[in-house]
Amino acid sequence: MPETIRILYVDDNADDRQLVRSSLEQKDSGFQLTLAKTGKEFESMLTRDNYDLVISDLQISGYDNFKIIDYVKSYSSGLPLIILTRTISEQIAIEAIKRGAIDYVIKSDQNIQHLSIIIKVTLKKKRSQIAQEIIVQTLHDSEARFRDIFEKATDGMLLADIISKKFILSNPNLCRMLGYSSKEILKLSVADIHPPESLHHVISEFERQASGEVTSVLNIPVIRKDESVFYADINSYPFYWGGKKYLMGIFRDITQRKQTEDSLHQSEIKYKQLSKEFKALLDAIPDKITLLSVDLKIIWFNKAVTLITSKNNTEVIGEFCYKIWCEKNTPCERCPVIRTLATGLPETEIIKTGDGKYWDLRTVPIQDDTGKITGVIEVGRDITDQKIAEENLRENESKFRAVADTSVATIVIYQNDKYVYLNPAAEAITGYSKSELMEKNFWDIIHPDYRDLVRARGIARIEGKPVTSRYEFKIIKKNGDVRWLDFGAGMIQYRGKPAAIGVAFDVTDRKEAEEALRVSEKKYRLLHESMTDAFATVNMDGKIIEFNNAYISMLGYTAEEIVNLSYIDITPEKWHAYESKIVSEQVLSNGFSEVYEKEYRRKDGTIFPIELRTFLIRDENRKPESMWAIVRDITGRKRAEEELNQSLEQMRQLSARFQSIREEESTRIAREIHDELGQTLTGIKMDISFLEERLTEILNLQENPQLIEKINSISNLTDSAVQTIRKITTALRPAILDSMGLSAAIEWQTEDFEHRTGITCRYFSSSENFEVGREVSTAIFRIMQEALTNITRHAKASHVTVKLEKRKDNIFFKVTDNGTGFKESELNNLNSFGILGMKERCSLMGGIFEIRGEPGIGTTIRVTIPLHSSTMMEPTK
Repeated sequence: MPETIRILYVDDNADDRQLVRSSLEQKDSGFQLTLAKTGKEFESMLTRDNYDLVISDLQISGYDNFKIIDYVKSYSSGLPLIILTRTISEQIAIEAIKRGAIDYVIKSDQNIQHLSIIIKVTLKKKRSQIAQEIIVQTLHDSEARFRDIFEKATDGMLLADIISKKFILSNPNLCRMLGYSSKEILKLSVADIHPPESLHHVISEFERQASGEVTSVLNIPVIRKDESVFYADINSYPFYWGGKKYLMGIFRDITQRKQTEDSLHQSEIKYKQLSKEFKALLDAIPDKITLLSVDLKIIWFNKAVTLITSKNNTEVIGEFCYKIWCEKNTPCERCPVIRTLATGLPETEIIKTGDGKYWDLRTVPIQDDTGKITGVIEVGRDITDQKIAEENLRENESKFRAVADTSVATIVIYQNDKYVYLNPAAEAITGYSKSELMEKNFWDIIHPDYRDLVRARGIARIEGKPVTSRYEFKIIKKNGDVRWLDFGAGMIQYRGKPAAIGVAFDVTDRKEAEEALRVSEKKYRLLHESMTDAFATVNMDGKIIEFNNAYISMLGYTAEEIVNLSYIDITPEKWHAYESKIVSEQVLSNGFSEVYEKEYRRKDGTIFPIELRTFLIRDENRKPESMWAIVRDITGRKRAEEELNQSLEQMRQLSARFQSIREEESTRIAREIHDELGQTLTGIKMDISFLEERLTEILNLQENPQLIEKINSISNLTDSAVQTIRKITTALRPAILDSMGLSAAIEWQTEDFEHRTGITCRYFSSSENFEVGREVSTAIFRIMQEALTNITRHAKASHVTVKLEKRKDNIFFKVTDNGTGFKESELNNLNSFGILGMKERCSLMGGIFEIRGEPGIGTTIRVTIPLHSSTMMEPTK
């Protein structure tokens, strides 16, 4: 079932509300739309219900431009808001986004049709952003929990290599349990902590655990460092670290419990013969111990049961065990008591009770002299903390592995002189495998030029001394390649001890580029001395410190005078702020500027135009040192540009005159064809009719079929000639354009286009009656004809919309089709003579021509021409 997206839509325009509703509330659209007509309704609805998205017009009655945005942001910073408006300036749009709107959409038929896609993309982007923030925070929290749980776990925890069975990680409790230090444990394997006589069984169980066949092994003897033996239950889980699978073993010392179970096994004394001393011993055990009958009723329990359940003797004795522990009316699934009664063997099971706790249950049968089972002893231990620790450990490891394994940055952790963690990126950047790196000191791969520095800083950082946290140095890869690293480091706690974590990025390409730039700068100084263009270098205070002869000739100063000047001194004041902005935003930020123009002042006071590009020079520590520029006197070019612009303007005026002459000539020819040839053909038509009548009087035409056929043929040819004349005169200059105006001519043309091509064509015009001059009417009409011709030839469209309206002091004209469209990169390939002609006609009217296309959606042509254009004719009275 598709997700329902709940939308609150705010708009005081009824037509717009209906348009949006019809677009979104379609069958199976997945949108649930709530409409608010006023600001008060919006505030009430927003607090009354929960919404996934708010859509609002920017201007609502009684609200200023941004009140809706501010109100939504104050109500819920995470609720996305889309502005849907008819008109909006770029400045207002930017301010709306800054204030909290996630997007804005101009109201148009096309945009409204695609509003559902915009909404879904917006929500997907917003939810992805929120999910990413949650993942980062969760990972951070999980890592902290993992470290805390691992270090503080009450059970011993050990990480072992599945193949070699060597230990690679242990927690403090395991160290205390075995009597070894953490470093000593890392030198041991499974064979070193179990008696030889049990080793075959232990190895077999280890391999079963590694394969996932079992997760727990019980009553395993373990040898301490002092060679004493204790027994442990070992739970194990697969553990992925650094992309490799290990086995995590959780040791619980069960020596005391085993002794109790063994004593119960060996005892044939019934529960009534338990001595007071034995009962006191059982009461001292923190695990709950109960004696059950064969029908699962509690016969006896130790003191721990009272502490756990807060029930007295009369409330527990005689009750079913599953009712006391799980508050159920039927036996638990996987009940170890039932299995012991069936098999006669000790059983173990982990059960979760209704209060959310986990219990490790051990059951032992009680038998009489004949071997008949007369009851069961159940020992239960609360392992809730252990289970939570295990689950958190698995979750933390999974998240840590996902982040570290996919990171493009090299991440390493080292203690003392050795690496203790490396992510896959570390192997890629060094060329060594993880196992090879683990055997090395952290400074072994450092280039000899930097080895002492890196080693000293690394040791100082471990010792807690203040050290630079970020610097650059070189390493030597396994294959001998030298690479530059940008390295940042900090201190963390790792396995209970201080460690250093480092993050590195390969910056070799950047360093090589910087070196090449420094070499290039030296070469270009020699080149610039022989250049015809001027060249100068200034320090970061702007003082001129280096220049060539062309620079001296350009300014008219002597070399001794120039060294006492700054580039500010020779730049007119009106350029100071502009050039300061270029230095701060381009030169200091990017290392160079784009080519830009300004002016210089010569020694004699003459102001002349120049063109220059400025480059930044840095010292070995990447600190800005100076700036240099190539300067060119463009006085001649500026003069040529002026002459060219004048020439272009003359060409434009000539083109306009040609257009006018062509239209006048077309009008004259159309009128002469219509008046002269049209009247002639009309006269011929009348003569044919007269001839047909006289022949009918003189001859019996029915007896002369050939004569009738000839007369009809001449009449038809005359009618065809009349129609041809009409088409020619209409193509040359539609009479309706001069007689009834632009709007009527466009309406006639769209109807004729639909009739000729079969493509649906709709015309919309503002109701206001406005008149425009002959030149503007002709230009718009010819642009429309060319646009419709292009649609017929190329667009493969099924629907065309033509719109003409007055907007303030402008005439606005638009043609939109739903054809194949085009990509922005293909626009240059579309500069046919037709499109160039449309642009030129629009330009001659002082207007703006725009063409936009989207592949698979269609093409839109927009024309905006001033009402008071100097080329327009006066309105007719």
